[in-house]
Amino acid sequence: MPSAISTTGLTKHYAGVHALEDLTVDVPQGSIYGFLGANGAGKTTTLKILAGLTRPTSGSATYNGSIAGFTTETVSEWGSWGAAQVNGNIALSFSFGGGTLSGTISPNINTYALAPLSFTNTVFAPGSTTFSGTFSTALPGANSFSGQFTGPAAQELIGSFVFPYTSPANGIVFHATGGFVAKQ
Repeated sequence: MPSAISTTGLTKHYAGVHALEDLTVDVPQGSIYGFLGANGAGKTTTLKILAGLTRPTSGSATYNGSIAGFTTETVSEWGSWGAAQVNGNIALSFSFGGGTLSGTISPNINTYALAPLSFTNTVFAPGSTTFSGTFSTALPGANSFSGQFTGPAAQELIGSFVFPYTSPANGIVFHATGGFVAKQ
């Protein structure tokens, strides 16, 4: 079952106070969990991080979302007329303390699933509100993604992408472009 909440090594320090230290938890969707602990154990800090009201000092978070867009390929290559549509999923994993980003995009062109593309050459710094990178493909042409955190305390993100792909209809290289939204 997919996770509703997943953290790894979540840590928060306030001016020398270690409010939360190295929390790893995985809560499956549909589950009910509670926090029990003494004053100062990190219960409120954990909930503030999960609600997006504060950012962790270190640890990681995963954002899952969807992509939508169009391609330079026309649907006439597929037997009808118009621009081919792009949809699918995106998964982004951030290490807040290390300032690293990894992830994949799993695109579909019309109803055909393309192979997932991993992120490469990513740019994300601790405390930054923006990120960017390229996709793992050797095909020629435009190839990039960029985005920014949105919502209260970065609980959501939005961005754009462009990547080349080989058409399953005729073997020609085309480009897909569009946007994505994801939530923590």
